[in-house]
Amino acid sequence: MEVIKRKKGRVAAGKHRTRPVTVHMRTVPILTEGQCERVREALAGAAIVGCVVLTGIVEGSTWPM
Repeated sequence: MEVIKRKKGRVAAGKHRTRPVTVHMRTVPILTEGQCERVREALAGAAIVGCVVLTGIVEGSTWPM
């Protein structure tokens, strides 16, 4: 799926003069929709594991040995 981005700029229009233009650039996403979904799932899983580990560290540090 292509995305067309626009950027404004200026180009030469004669001696010591410029004129405004809009440049159109076609970009292609790096990840497909399926890959984006997998990345989101992996990040959510890592966040859950991080919360569990953090909870274990906090509980382990507060209880007397």
